[in-house]
Amino acid sequence: MHRDAFQAFMACRTTLKAYCLAIVRDPDLAEDVLSEVGIAINDSWERYDRSRPFGPWARGVARRVALKALRDRGRRDVALDDEALESVAATLESMGDENAFGRRRAALRSCVERLSGSDRRLVELRYFDGLSCSDVAARVARSLNAVYVALHRIHQALASCIEARLRGAP
Repeated sequence: MHRDAFQAFMACRTTLKAYCLAIVRDPDLAEDVLSEVGIAINDSWERYDRSRPFGPWARGVARRVALKALRDRGRRDVALDDEALESVAATLESMGDENAFGRRRAALRSCVERLSGSDRRLVELRYFDGLSCSDVAARVARSLNAVYVALHRIHQALASCIEARLRGAP
C-alpha cells in the first residue's frame, strides 16, 4: 500500500463515497465500490500525475469502478447523465476534504442542538430515523404540506447557522 495513496484517498473518502452513491444509487453497493476504488487508486498510484489535482483523478477512477460494478451486476441504468455527474463532482469538490467535512459536521451538530424541540423532532424523524415525509406527518399529526414547509424552513435555518459557525460567528 502506498502511504501517499492511502492518505489522499482517506482525505476525500466522503466525497468519493457520495460520488459513487450518485452513480450506483445503492448504499451497500456504494460502500463496496468505495473499497474497490481505494484498491484501484493504490494500484494505479504510480501512474497518477501528482502535478494535477487528486480529486478529479480519483473521481475518474471511482466512475470507472462504479460503472464496472453496475455492469457486473447486470445493471446498465445510470440515473445521472455525464453532465449531471460533472455537476455532482463540482459540488463535491467545492465542499473540501475530510477536515472540511469534519468542521461542517460539527457545525451541523451544534446547529441541530439549537433547534426548537419540535423542529429537532422533525429532523430526527426524517433524517436519523429515515422516515418518509408522509410517515413523519402521520407521526407528528401534521399535514404532509406542513411537514414539507417546516423541513424547508429548517433546512434554510440550518444552512445559515452552519455558514455562520464556519465563519466563526457564535
